[in-house]
Amino acid sequence: MDEGLWHVREEILTPGAVIAPGRWGQIIMGAGAQHPHFYREYLLELWRRTQTAVAVSRLACAFAYEAREEAIGFARGERGLHVYEVEPTDTQDEGFRADMLWLTWMSEPNSTFDRMVSQCRAYWSGQSTADVSAIAHPAWEWLFCQGLRVVTLVE
Repeated sequence: MDEGLWHVREEILTPGAVIAPGRWGQIIMGAGAQHPHFYREYLLELWRRTQTAVAVSRLACAFAYEAREEAIGFARGERGLHVYEVEPTDTQDEGFRADMLWLTWMSEPNSTFDRMVSQCRAYWSGQSTADVSAIAHPAWEWLFCQGLRVVTLVE
């Protein structure tokens, strides 16, 4: 986390603006089972609550990419998104670091329950996908209980 954190958003934000936690959870819960990631997020939240000591929920956090290139790549793949350098609003909020590639793998066709449970466990343990696949390209995200403050617009 020493090299900066990056957030992707549709809105134009100015330096100093605060990105509140919980937006993803509002989107998921607002759409319910109609959202394509509802059940994945349900499984992840259930696992976090019952199998880990991780305090921060994906449904009630502010997300940041660890790598600027990952944020820019995502923004370019989805038109109309902007990349911001951000910092936690609370310096005591240590955040939680996880490899987002587990989420992609959880959504692959022909997955099994056992594989999804294993991927869920790996995500919440902070394990790298590179530990199980030589061709994996880990994509690290940070989850923060508190908000994120915009430092600058990148792209």
